[in-house]
Amino acid sequence: LSFSKLQQNDKDPIRSVTKSSTVSVRLKWLNQAQFAGLYVALDKKYYDDRGLDVTLKERDFALEKPVDEVVAGKADFAIVSPEELLIARSEGKKVKAVAAFFQDTPAILISLERNLIRSPRDFSGKKIGIVTDSSESRFIVKDLLKQFQIPEQEVKYVVVGSDQIESLIRGDVDIILLYRTSGFARLNNRGHDYVFIKPEEYGLISYNDVLVVSESLIKEKPELVRGFVEASIAGWTYALTNEAETITISHKYSNEKYRNREVLQSILRQSNRLVKPSAEHKIGAMDSLKWRILLNKLNSQNIITEEIKINDMYTNEFLPKAE
Repeated sequence: LSFSKLQQNDKDPIRSVTKSSTVSVRLKWLNQAQFAGLYVALDKKYYDDRGLDVTLKERDFALEKPVDEVVAGKADFAIVSPEELLIARSEGKKVKAVAAFFQDTPAILISLERNLIRSPRDFSGKKIGIVTDSSESRFIVKDLLKQFQIPEQEVKYVVVGSDQIESLIRGDVDIILLYRTSGFARLNNRGHDYVFIKPEEYGLISYNDVLVVSESLIKEKPELVRGFVEASIAGWTYALTNEAETITISHKYSNEKYRNREVLQSILRQSNRLVKPSAEHKIGAMDSLKWRILLNKLNSQNIITEEIKINDMYTNEFLPKAE
């Protein structure tokens, strides 16, 4: 698959070149620098070097959730939200996290200055734009409403898909929930003043861009899983210290909506802060405490009522021993 064909048709998946063990990966969003580490691993043949013929498929909102594609065997790996994984585990689905590319949540709530919304205290009576009508989309809003003792019935959710910013500017909604990675880049040069509400300032901490795989694939092909994880982390390791080249690589693979170097630079810089917030952080690593905090919040909202054994739903065993 040539780059020119990619540019003409963004529905075409991105493939590596060599033919060996085939691996399909469903991304959680459109192709852009949020997934730069994977593009670097493709471009520099880190996957090929491990005998993997990798296909990256951007999110298609007409299809089922990425985690369900893994469960159904339609994708070998998927990048999902942590809530999506926990909910899947609570439903008995045999999927497992093998890396968390983002160590902190990229989610943020944004309003226009003219809407006079300064904090979650002002959410009552407002319309909130969410990507999909799902528990995961509403989770952060519900957590903030609960902290300020605002009944959820006092807000209206509006499904806006990937049209969040335009919906906010048109006045279709009063607040939007989006990723600061790709979202911030699209806010520039709009001539509006914005208000940002960061979930972490209200105690919501979690991983994101979690790489999941079926337990059966881990059991049947552990070296394939290890190879993909190690190559992906090698790609992110390179991306962290080679900005200009990584932007060039990401530009080749990006959806046309994001095919702008300034936009990709903004996304990459935001992503890098989440991939490795400090020198001490190991790329992809997870711990039970952070998962437990998020699970407790999902329990408190009755999004999850079933018992989940945290140590059974993630593993660090496939991470490289040293970066």
